[in-house]
Amino acid sequence: MPHPVPAIMLRCRRLAVVALMLLGGGRAAAATGSAEAPASSAAADRSLAERIAEHDAAAEQAGRESRLADRLGHLAAIVRLAPDRADAWDALRTESPGPPPADSRPLAAARRDVPRGFREERSTHFVILTDAEPAWTLGVSRRLEQSHRDFESFVRRLDLEAVPLRHRLVCIVFREKRDFEAFARERDGVAASWAHGYYSPARDRIVLYQPPANGDRFAEARAIAAIHHEVTHQLSFHRLVQDRTVQYPLWLNEGLATSFEAAADDPAAGPWSAFEPRERRLQRLLQEQRLLPLEEFLGLTTLGDADAERIEMVYGQCYGFFSWLASTRPAAVAAFLAAMHAEPPGPVSAERLRTLFQEQVGPIGAVEAAWRRTLAVATEGPENREAPTALMLAADRVDAEREVVGTRARESSRAATAPARSPAAAVEG
Repeated sequence: MPHPVPAIMLRCRRLAVVALMLLGGGRAAAATGSAEAPASSAAADRSLAERIAEHDAAAEQAGRESRLADRLGHLAAIVRLAPDRADAWDALRTESPGPPPADSRPLAAARRDVPRGFREERSTHFVILTDAEPAWTLGVSRRLEQSHRDFESFVRRLDLEAVPLRHRLVCIVFREKRDFEAFARERDGVAASWAHGYYSPARDRIVLYQPPANGDRFAEARAIAAIHHEVTHQLSFHRLVQDRTVQYPLWLNEGLATSFEAAADDPAAGPWSAFEPRERRLQRLLQEQRLLPLEEFLGLTTLGDADAERIEMVYGQCYGFFSWLASTRPAAVAAFLAAMHAEPPGPVSAERLRTLFQEQVGPIGAVEAAWRRTLAVATEGPENREAPTALMLAADRVDAEREVVGTRARESSRAATAPARSPAAAVEG
């Protein structure tokens, strides 16, 4: 069992935000966290306008000097700060090359940071710096590319606005765990003795290690799952599906990453593909009646000083809830992601997260009831799981549509009986 995980806080802009991975006895909470609120809205607006103008000028200068990776980086910064900038979105889509360029600032930094003797392996979308065995490195490369394909499928199925890769993503793989731990501690400030990998958005890289070649199939399975988990974090933040300046709820942040975990022989992964280790843990949580009430669960952003048992419980629930929600209500997940992009930088209160959920997904009680119906069917027995679960997913989609229709009807009824609002009030509301 790992030691209790210390509180993990997001330090937007100034410190690395690190998502830490652990399978088996427990899992580490993803690094989410806090940022300082703007001193005043007027000052924030001026600062925002100035920053956008700086990126505009830098993107134009990089274009004149044919520095494509830098130009794409500044364009991506513009759409993060101003999501309605259609010109920047169009430029990103039209100017991004087929395979993204290999050279980048994250790669240059990684080359400086890794020990001497590391070799460089390149695939279509990734650059791996490693001293691991060639066979393991090849497997890592294949799994990274598989995750890229699976994540692209997720983006398309949910019709998400995701920027293209600005450069090939960086992955560092150590042969020895002790070297991985020393690198994490000295270069990224991460205490990773219990982790199989981590992701640093500040440095835009994931760091992993090769499991010992002693026939421990469990350790190998955890290492393989870690590859898919960490690169999902990397893809989501790099492509601006998530914004690293905003604090996300655990159900979304870790639910997304856990839903893409895969085993050695899994041909694909994502919210619509079951990952058996997670499925078994989720079923055990349900049978032992240890699932958190959704009202509490939706407001979680960190796990503080939680022990391994609670970490495993919350991550298992994140996996199950996000996978179900993305499969049955994909448009609602996309709407929630868009709503989070509109939030100001920094922490988001539990109450605000619950409000956003009800606005974009539906009434918490109704959603929880629909999810638990699906879980009840899934635990009836392996021989009855596949077909009934498919039927329940279809029923849940109908329930979701009914919830939307009912909500709209209630809103129409309230609007018909409510006193007229002044134009100013309507705009302010």
